[in-house]
Amino acid sequence: MAILKRYANPRYQNTSLLIHSSTWQYPRHSRARSLLVASISLDTPAGILAAGDSLEVDWQTASNDPTEFTLFLFDANRLPFGLEADFGEVDTAPGSVTVTLPADLTTKSYILRAVHSDNVDFVYSSTAAFTINAA
Repeated sequence: MAILKRYANPRYQNTSLLIHSSTWQYPRHSRARSLLVASISLDTPAGILAAGDSLEVDWQTASNDPTEFTLFLFDANRLPFGLEADFGEVDTAPGSVTVTLPADLTTKSYILRAVHSDNVDFVYSSTAAFTINAA
């Protein structure tokens, strides 16, 4: 069932909010709408990884993507609260960055997430789960 809401406020004239089940779209005027078309795509790390190792994180972008994002490492079984490492703000243009994994990680499944730097709840991309072994 879709619900269409029209705004009475003249500022939002000719815009609408479409809600369908649990999905929704921003009105056309919204700055946040541009975030919906971000196409950053993180590559899932491959190979044997261990705590304390260096890891090259690769991604693909498009011309409409943000110029930077924040890179997080999460415990894949404790989403969205299992933050294990904050690698900080990363420049989008190079398409890769090398980070050092924390030395105190335990053997389990993890994911990487690229998130909006000002609103970390907005996820641009996540990898599939991968394993990091304890050092």
